[in-house]
Amino acid sequence: MKKVILSLSTVAIFVLASLPVFAQEQTAKPTFKEGDFWQFNVTEKDFFASSSEALNGTYELTYYRGKLRSTYY
Repeated sequence: MKKVILSLSTVAIFVLASLPVFAQEQTAKPTFKEGDFWQFNVTEKDFFASSSEALNGTYELTYYRGKLRSTYY
């Protein structure tokens, strides 16, 4: 029985090793301009975990002087 399991696992390793591996295409790094911003809303639903800090609200990310700044409304 051990020989059967060993030979099946060896065959499985060779079969998996022979499968072609596909590289994913990479995209260009995004470029940001001074003053670009993104707003998004966060709404917590019924989750199993809880936090003492509420996440609900509107958040804004702004690209300013080469850095991202976050603001909560």
